[in-house]
Amino acid sequence: MSGLDPELFGGGGGDGDEDDGPEAPSEPMRILLSIGGGASLRIVKNQSPLFNQQRVGPGFIDGFGAVVFGTSSQWRHGLGVGASLNLSGDGGESQGTGVDPAHQIVLAPAYLGYYRLDEDFVFTAKASALFAFTFSGATQMAPGGELAFGLAFLLTSGLGIYGEIGGSVFVGSPEAPGESNTIHPLVTAEVGILIDYEVLP
Repeated sequence: MSGLDPELFGGGGGDGDEDDGPEAPSEPMRILLSIGGGASLRIVKNQSPLFNQQRVGPGFIDGFGAVVFGTSSQWRHGLGVGASLNLSGDGGESQGTGVDPAHQIVLAPAYLGYYRLDEDFVFTAKASALFAFTFSGATQMAPGGELAFGLAFLLTSGLGIYGEIGGSVFVGSPEAPGESNTIHPLVTAEVGILIDYEVLP
């Protein structure tokens, strides 16, 4: 029996040539585009009259675009960038420290996590670096970061509506010369329209 080929009897000695079944199909790359509007709520309200902050922050309009990379995994990764513009004023205008309507732009390069729950629902997670540019008076920049989670309902294969909630922190100007920079934590919520485009090979 030592001269028989073991492959004739369904063996193979574990040499790795056997068929382990079909591999999971790789999903194609996707392009996500969204536009929406929302508002923010300050977790900590600065009590200084210099800032004259309200508990509810300015309303904003937000646009976002991302590329989701093709993979066979259900949890997919992507990179994107967002930009938002304030729709209402905020803060101590009389002291020159406030923000006029449409005078603050926030740029947000982001990592995007994408998970297709089923044919109708998509879950997303974003981790973003924030750069807020204010143009009321002298141009100023405030850095920050955000973590946000969204859920989209697709009305068609590529068009849907979404809602998103996030938490962010900005590092602002000190209240007086020589003091430490101020910290501004916020909770944001927005709703809008989402385009989820599948890039076919």
